[in-house]
Amino acid sequence: MTRMPAGSLILRIEATENEVRSFAQFLKRAGLAHYRSLAVDDDEAYGMQAVAERLREVLASSGFAPR
Repeated sequence: MTRMPAGSLILRIEATENEVRSFAQFLKRAGLAHYRSLAVDDDEAYGMQAVAERLREVLASSGFAPR
């Protein structure tokens, strides 16, 4: 059994392979400037970027790593 830190979530979604590839491509292209333009402050932008990077790593380990 894997223990999760308090306040953690596990996300599960259903998506087509094409949607997943497109999302992986989006995460690859999004940069800090994009997150800053959508965030209320730098802390929120860094938080957005951190979770996006974790998602990118999961997608890459599942075979969705755009070049």
